[in-house]
Amino acid sequence: MTNIEQLFSFLPYGKYAFYIWTSYAICILVMGYTLVRSLRMRTTLIKQLKDNLKRIFPE
Repeated sequence: MTNIEQLFSFLPYGKYAFYIWTSYAICILVMGYTLVRSLRMRTTLIKQLKDNLKRIFPE
């Protein structure tokens, strides 16, 4: 068995392939969305905290 055959040997999953690969795709999309949203919320929160500190302790 060649390397490519070994690499793709796990792909078919028989008659459940569509369900399994769709589930994987949805899971990856949701995890990616969650990561991007968390990073954006973190950036926004840090900016808000800096603004609040500047208002409380002006230079």
